[in-house]
Amino acid sequence: MSRPLTDVLVFALDGMRFALPAAGVVEQLAVDGERLRRLARLAESGVLGASGLPLLRLSSRLGIAAPDHPRTGALLLVGEAGRVRGTVLLDAEPVAAAAELRAMPATIPEAPARQAALIAGIAVLPAGERAILLHIPTGILRASAPEVPERGPRALVVAPAGNGRDRLRALLRRLGHEVSLAEDPRAARLSGQHFDTIVLDLDAFAAEAVEPRDGVRLIASSLSSLPRVPNGFDGAILAGDVASLIAALAQRKTWAA
Repeated sequence: MSRPLTDVLVFALDGMRFALPAAGVVEQLAVDGERLRRLARLAESGVLGASGLPLLRLSSRLGIAAPDHPRTGALLLVGEAGRVRGTVLLDAEPVAAAAELRAMPATIPEAPARQAALIAGIAVLPAGERAILLHIPTGILRASAPEVPERGPRALVVAPAGNGRDRLRALLRRLGHEVSLAEDPRAARLSGQHFDTIVLDLDAFAAEAVEPRDGVRLIASSLSSLPRVPNGFDGAILAGDVASLIAALAQRKTWAA
């Protein structure tokens, strides 16, 4: 009697094959070039930029030497029920597959404690190849990041009511932000509240409608196409594109003069 198959993501690191259950991956983003190198540098701090989310470089956690000049990889947003709890950087491009999941055979030597916490068993692929099955609980992600205040980062979305604003709010909430909404670009200054990030809808307002402020990340947004980064802003995104939002949050902050 055949065992049920489970959707997994399969990838290779240093000649070894690994698999992650797809159910724990909220979203998968391909990264390459400078974006991959920037994420690798951020992983040394354990935090994905202004998002405040833990960032774990899997090769480092497994004790595998990462390539000196990585070309392509992937950023996995991991969590449950559509809510992102952390991020995992892979120095490889994962491929979707279905596998039979089995316990680790007793004949295989135990891994060191640091790696053992990640290893959940063996994934047997349809052609018979085997991969080391990994599990990345939230506790491992949190342990890789420095302690942060319980309050999540706060974001203000300045945009007219509608689908574009709703998408931005949903994306930011998935990334752990507390989100406030405003239809008047003066809201950030008049409210007296502190925000870590302000996202301005360029389709409705001019970039000059928000003044640069020390310590606040400014991101311009558009529904139609990826805009140029306006003067004084730290990034520009497509309103519904999680990849461009993560790139903007991971970008080094430009401090106002």
